[in-house]
Amino acid sequence: LECHNTSAHSSDIESARRVILERNPQAFRGGVGGNGLPARGEGCKCRRSFCLKKYCECFTRSKKCTGFCRCVNCQNRPLPVSIGGG
Repeated sequence: LECHNTSAHSSDIESARRVILERNPQAFRGGVGGNGLPARGEGCKCRRSFCLKKYCECFTRSKKCTGFCRCVNCQNRPLPVSIGGG
């Protein structure tokens, strides 16, 4: 088998992409949107890594976990901001 993922087969690639996008319009969107939030409305689901290893989608993208995440014992959350100087 030869690889067809080359510029010589660009018309085949574009037609395949169109078919995929007809089935799922969000198929080629990135995992994290421009604002740093997950593009698909979901976050990581880490259970044992504390979101501090490359298994974590957020950690891999150098982002903090958000309310969209369903992680357990997360250590990758933003630090709480203290109000007042006490």
